[in-house]
Amino acid sequence: MAANREWILSHEGPGTRVTVWAHNGHVTRSSDGWFESMGSDLAKALGSRYAAIGQFFHRGELRAWDIREKDREKLSVLPIDVGPAPKGSVGDALNRIGLEHPFLSLSARSGRLAKRWIETPHLVREVSALYSGEEEQGNLTSLPSNFDAIVFLRTVTATEAKPTGLRGPNSR
Repeated sequence: MAANREWILSHEGPGTRVTVWAHNGHVTRSSDGWFESMGSDLAKALGSRYAAIGQFFHRGELRAWDIREKDREKLSVLPIDVGPAPKGSVGDALNRIGLEHPFLSLSARSGRLAKRWIETPHLVREVSALYSGEEEQGNLTSLPSNFDAIVFLRTVTATEAKPTGLRGPNSR
């Protein structure tokens, strides 16, 4: 992913800006010890010119491999209904605020209570390409260590699969 960004910037020239939309685990500024995230690589390469924006939601539908299915022959990528964000999680807290789509800078000056909330590690719902149920999806995360800002969507809808099931320009 980072190599793709490098290619775009080298071919488009100085002043080019790139927006990369990816899973929180890919855009995060930190690495988890298993692998160096794209965001970590970008933060090192771009310094203050890189902004990591975490995405969180309250409820909705997503598309993933539903690995709750025990019969591996039936395993496939499906739309999955996901209930409300777990109590005490980032999605739950932002939903209770009542704003439709808040965008929160984690580096901006804020009041004492907001600063304390931002600096406290929070439970976050981390659904990747694999979905194993709500109880398996939570991680405790330090928001300012990972992101410069967060965006919240109250309700999300699943992507639509291409008829071929393939991705990319040659997938039609």
